[in-house]
Amino acid sequence: LVGQAVVAGPRRLVAVPDLHGDLARARQSFRLAGVAGIDTGDTWTAGAHTHLVQTGDVLDRDHPGRAAIMAAQATAAGGSVTQLLGNHELMTLQGDLSYVARAEITRLGKSMLDAQHLGGEQMGTGYGLRAYWSAGQMAWKKLFKSDGKYGIQLRRERRLAHVAGVGLCRTLFSHAGVTSAHLAAHGGTVAGINADGAAAIAGDGGRQSHPRDLFGNNGPLWNRFWSMHEPQSEVCAELDVVLAAVGAQRMVVGHTVQEDGMTTRCGGRLHLIDVGISSAYVGRGAAWSCEDGVVRAHYEDRTVVLEGRAYD
Repeated sequence: LVGQAVVAGPRRLVAVPDLHGDLARARQSFRLAGVAGIDTGDTWTAGAHTHLVQTGDVLDRDHPGRAAIMAAQATAAGGSVTQLLGNHELMTLQGDLSYVARAEITRLGKSMLDAQHLGGEQMGTGYGLRAYWSAGQMAWKKLFKSDGKYGIQLRRERRLAHVAGVGLCRTLFSHAGVTSAHLAAHGGTVAGINADGAAAIAGDGGRQSHPRDLFGNNGPLWNRFWSMHEPQSEVCAELDVVLAAVGAQRMVVGHTVQEDGMTTRCGGRLHLIDVGISSAYVGRGAAWSCEDGVVRAHYEDRTVVLEGRAYD
């Protein structure tokens, strides 16, 4: 799967940005994207004519990230879905739990210790938060190791970049954005970036085994160049090179929260779609779509045309 970076398929292309563990708003966003219904839980309802991209950062920020992972996986099981690797998934794979919800770690540790009947309520004693926290950290890291339940999923299914859509909807997706330097260092292709990225995170070597150009501050998971660099003319010049190299009409990134809603730069060729879905940020469901060359931002109370002309 790693080398298959281009999907020529469905005519409707949709994306759901960074979720950060907020299960309720994740489900709301899947519904706004038209891939799940109010009464269908996490079941794919979009049929064969829609392709969904999720921009990464399903984990962290004071929410139970494992539940959001499971919801995304359940939705993906029924349809055409690409899930990207975000910097917060990368941090967990590297053993950095700085932003994992403390309550989730504590609950995980408590359930693990209680399951071993070494104390707790059944013996009339409690371990205390420190013991639960320590046990939870160990259990969490085990879940995300290369042979762990979630570690296997993240390593096998998450890409650093992806090109999808046809015609005017052909779009490059990345969590924080791909530069020409990233392409040049990895065979000049999105497939090369994904292959080298997958190889780097295949084991449990941690941060020291991860190439800085892909996983460092200026890599496709961490950089702020596309969302914050000025002057914008320099961003647009670089964007021209990248889009020409991958054969896409635009690039879509998450990573940097746009509090006022999805926005564009460079005349609509760069879309910033992280709107702070999680209540740890703004707290609102949202989805992005492209159909027949018209790009829209979908919210609970409105739909905004970001690019193209809609004839509704």
